Amino acid sequence: MSRASYDIICLVSNDISYDRRMIRCCTALASDGKKVLLIGRKLESSKALDYFVFDTKRVSCVFNSGPLFYMELVMRFVGCLRKLEYQKLLMTDLDTALVSRFEKKGDRKFFLDLHEYFEETPEIENQAFKKNVWKRVGKWSVPKCDVVYTVNDSLAEIFGKKYGLDVGVIRNVPSKSIESKYQSEESKCQSKSKSQIEQGETDFPEEAKNVSELGI
Repeated sequence: MSRASYDIICLVSNDISYDRRMIRCCTALASDGKKVLLIGRKLESSKALDYFVFDTKRVSCVFNSGPLFYMELVMRFVGCLRKLEYQKLLMTDLDTALVSRFEKKGDRKFFLDLHEYFEETPEIENQAFKKNVWKRVGKWSVPKCDVVYTVNDSLAEIFGKKYGLDVGVIRNVPSKSIESKYQSEESKCQSKSKSQIEQGETDFPEEAKNVSELGI
């Protein structure tokens, strides 16, 4: 039995429904003709997903916080990837970046979207041990990626110095614009046929330009 094949697989540690940044990114990639799969978590509160122009998959975890959660999440992602064929892998933040250490790279390209400064989040700001763990995770996994990008120039400079890499930028659209754009996109999806959407009539040109410039 042949395995499903994708141009790019994207990983997020949260519920796909609420990750506007990755929805925009995956929509732009799919509208550009790429076959895309977005893998995220399935929570008890998760609702049924709407139709997207890309494929989606959810994984359920026994643990929902702490070290065991992150270990389980990475292993579940790796388990999914081993059953698929793909050319590019896009990970988001350090909690999914560890996947890069368990996947055989070969001719594949690894991308990393660092849109959060994990070591400086309020949850661990004053917890030296946890900060040290995430620092080690970053040093162990980030250099494994071919392309790293973030949300603004200041973070790009911080991460560039920290990991010794050239870090690109894909900015977040202001929240009102995101909601307006996403709601408009949902409305278009409801009024168009599936074939029209798959032909690329639904897209985010700004995001398409940004991901294209980074080679995603």
